[in-house]
Amino acid sequence: MAGQIKYRIDAEKAIETITLLSTLKPGIDLYHMGKIIFYAEKEHINRYARPIIGDKYICGKDGPFPSKVRDLVHTY
Repeated sequence: MAGQIKYRIDAEKAIETITLLSTLKPGIDLYHMGKIIFYAEKEHINRYARPIIGDKYICGKDGPFPSKVRDLVHTY
């Protein structure tokens, strides 16, 4: 069985994505932001065979969530 594919996170794209979502949806919470990013990333990988951000997803109580995005939002 082949090893797991690992991507290097693009922090600049992550910040741009957070900014874009915050601008398009003022007042968006972290939960919904994470879900939008997860499904956008999933669709992008299926379509183009590469991620948008390349974040590592963690298992949360409500499903997968991008860990670096969570850290970046909590930092600011």
